[in-house]
Amino acid sequence: MSVNPSDPQAARAQTQHSVPGDVWHVLVQQVTHLSVAQIDAFAARLGNAFFAASEQIGDAREANLTFNAGQLLKNNAYAFYYLASSALEKGFRAEIEALRAPSKPEAAQQDIALSLVSYEEMDQKLALGRASRAFELASAEELAALNMRLAHLLGQESLNIAQNPFRPEVFLRILYSVWCEYCTDVDAHHLILPMLRADILFDLQAILRSLNETLVLRGVLPDLQESYRIRKTTSSNASTNTASNEEAHRNRTEKLRQFLSEEASIHAQGQAAHAAANFGIAGGQAIHAGGFDAASSASAASATTSASATTWSSSRLDTGISRCLSRASKASNDR
Repeated sequence: MSVNPSDPQAARAQTQHSVPGDVWHVLVQQVTHLSVAQIDAFAARLGNAFFAASEQIGDAREANLTFNAGQLLKNNAYAFYYLASSALEKGFRAEIEALRAPSKPEAAQQDIALSLVSYEEMDQKLALGRASRAFELASAEELAALNMRLAHLLGQESLNIAQNPFRPEVFLRILYSVWCEYCTDVDAHHLILPMLRADILFDLQAILRSLNETLVLRGVLPDLQESYRIRKTTSSNASTNTASNEEAHRNRTEKLRQFLSEEASIHAQGQAAHAAANFGIAGGQAIHAGGFDAASSASAASATTSASATTWSSSRLDTGISRCLSRASKASNDR
């Protein structure tokens, strides 16, 4: 969009929109708004899922915990909404600050932290990891585009999913923390982990798509999707052409094999007839001479001649095919 130089307000607005810090602020506001708008519906689905699960659990204590969790959401949904809305914005801001901060060596601190992790925390991390991978697969295209656009904002060549401040794992981790704060019964904290699935959680794919659209409107790699389509179409056409060329090559080979097989068969028949004639002459001479060994020698000579004809025919067939294919390949390359 062009800006009139005589319009200071428009020029100032465009300058502000081009500031990376402003873009990050807009992204946080947008993802928070889109997520908070779905909290009530998420809490209702979560409560219903708890009630349904409590009827299928065989263990009485676990069933009671699950039922009470559903009852808590039903009776005090606003408290969950308040905690979640606040935590989501704080969580996304913290992720962006960590992303934009200069990298620091934290290997030693991570090793110490991992050595102090309890079994319960390990199970929780594994469960969140499994759930987040399912969402990543479902939103792979949106995440890939968002990674490239965020990397462009940072002036980097690439950005992996683990660095993306809006990755599904961030949503799941925040909501799990909210549940642990909301539900005072520690024994019920693990109940939400299997409920963090696509049919209960937010529509993350729509949120990620909206973030991409916002970046496109602000001029951050606006042609990324079109370039992706061109590369995809080119790759598809190349694959189709390769498959067509391979099919044509197989057809040519088969036709050449049939043609040369017929020619070799005719030649072999001629060799066989010639061998039979020789065998008749040699056999007659052997019988006239009264020598059985001579007749055997004539028969062996005929068999050798027939085998030589067959070997020559097969060799000529393979040689002919190789020469024809070589000429066809050379002609194709010349074109």
